[in-house]
Amino acid sequence: MQDLLRLQRTGPIVQQPLPEDSAVGTSPDDDGDVVDEDIVSTERAETLVEVYKTDMMPHFPFIIIPPPVSGVELRHTKPFLFLAIISVACFHDLNTQDKLCKRFGSMLHDKVTMGGDDCLKLEYLQGLLIVLAW
Repeated sequence: MQDLLRLQRTGPIVQQPLPEDSAVGTSPDDDGDVVDEDIVSTERAETLVEVYKTDMMPHFPFIIIPPPVSGVELRHTKPFLFLAIISVACFHDLNTQDKLCKRFGSMLHDKVTMGGDDCLKLEYLQGLLIVLAW
């Protein structure tokens, strides 16, 4: 009981800053670009986006990628959605899918959880819907 009473403060609560070594996004690998890091090649990423469009999109009718949109275009315009799509479309290669899903989780933490007002983009909701539905 004494421990609980000691924790109770009478003055205002002041938030303490995080230690420098626990800052979010300090690793250069946290940007989520799996093509630049050779987790998947540009050609394979393009194939995975096409797999999503042809085989998986009928099961994910809430996220439609128009036929003329390429994987390269999606990668540059909506990187979070791109990572979500190739993560779920890589179901035939579990080792690579595991790497992609870990990167997605890292990007989710950095961009959505810690992103502030920047996380209010439709792209983040679309990516989350795809991964959660998978």
